[in-house]
Amino acid sequence: MLEKDAPSPSSLFDRLTLAAAAQLVAWPCLFLSCVLLAEPIVSNLFARDGVTLEEGVRLLLERVRLASGIAGLVLLAAAYHSRRLQSRRLSLRRGDVVLALAAAVVFLLLGEAALRVHGWLSWGSLLSTPLPYSAMRGAGEVYLRPGVYGLEIGNDYQPVRPSHATISINRYGLRGPLPQMPKPPGRTRIVCLGGSSTFGFVGEGQDYPSRLNALLAARGDFDVLNAGRPGSTTWSDLRYLRDRLLPLSPDVLLVYEGFNDMWRGVRRHAGEQDDYGIADERLPAVEEPLDLGTPRTWSPRLLFAAFHVGRGLESRFPTAKKRFSAPPAGQVFRFDPAIVSIYERNLAAIVRLGRSRGLRVALATFAACDDPSRPEAEQRLRLKYVIDQVPPLDVHSGQEGMDLYRQVTRKVALAEGVPLLDLARLMPKDLKFYSDTIHLTAEGEETLATLLASELERELL
Repeated sequence: MLEKDAPSPSSLFDRLTLAAAAQLVAWPCLFLSCVLLAEPIVSNLFARDGVTLEEGVRLLLERVRLASGIAGLVLLAAAYHSRRLQSRRLSLRRGDVVLALAAAVVFLLLGEAALRVHGWLSWGSLLSTPLPYSAMRGAGEVYLRPGVYGLEIGNDYQPVRPSHATISINRYGLRGPLPQMPKPPGRTRIVCLGGSSTFGFVGEGQDYPSRLNALLAARGDFDVLNAGRPGSTTWSDLRYLRDRLLPLSPDVLLVYEGFNDMWRGVRRHAGEQDDYGIADERLPAVEEPLDLGTPRTWSPRLLFAAFHVGRGLESRFPTAKKRFSAPPAGQVFRFDPAIVSIYERNLAAIVRLGRSRGLRVALATFAACDDPSRPEAEQRLRLKYVIDQVPPLDVHSGQEGMDLYRQVTRKVALAEGVPLLDLARLMPKDLKFYSDTIHLTAEGEETLATLLASELERELL
């Protein structure tokens, strides 16, 4: 007969010992530590394609790996060598533990399925997450990397959820379809050179170069290339024109510049900027192949849940923003004429380079929804993007800078004797055409393309 306090055979079978519980925790800890040790797996789980993890996120994951590894080893050693853990039993039954683990696995699988369905609704893929738009540019590269990227489109002026779009960069590093090379005889090729306002934060085929291509192609043998690159300035665009665009045999060059140079002009000392300055137009072209290789596609993800955890961690460890020099207390920010003159000299150099190769060149002032005639509160809303992106600027200095750089564009067009397309004055100020101060909605891109088609036919075509 069994003693009253002795466990029955069924309880010996059903109930967990502390040693078994320690092993249940130890093995997952060791598995997690091994997974975090493999760099390709960590990148697949947490990083966006083509973008390295933030230093803070990487350091956190290293600490988690180290802590989970040590915890797993300690628990495993205790489970095998401690008689007390091996003899002492928990009140939990094995069946209860198995049921709880099964419920947790089902919950995680349902969450993973929900995230994949969300990815399919947003991007059309159950297996992959999109290449981030930020991965289009690499350090020191003047071109965009071929591939299909995901773009989240927001709007500062409409209370709508951000929409999602895919954008394609072709083998020549341009947005849109691959241009025919060599250029067919009799075809007029127009290159639109600029920054993100030319690139377009809209869906495929909705950017103004694509719409302009459709308008002009209906009237003759034209093709229009989108040579916009987010964040580019006249300093980098001179090199881009010389090395990458002239080999495409363009006939017409439309230069839509100014805002990104203004952004650089907020920094007080030009000598402190390693990615901006006076471009040397005397340098010869760099010999490099036009074809940049097969466009990248989206790689399958092991876990969408881990990817979203990575995005959450990135928000806790944001990339350090470039620092701007704020004006001394009590003083109003003023643009340094020496830095403003860099834009003037570079823009003139782009015009001269184009004309020296036989191109018909036109300059455009950048369109925006700024309107000084409006009440200050509304004007502040209209300049929200400028004020948010460039901290030293307020509504007054922001407007001053935009007017200043537009006037420089007008001055260069007059001095170099090339047509000016004054889009800052021609483009309507209705907020339905703008997603922020300088970027256009799909409707705004269509309106801009219609204006450009009319102006180009009158001035150059």
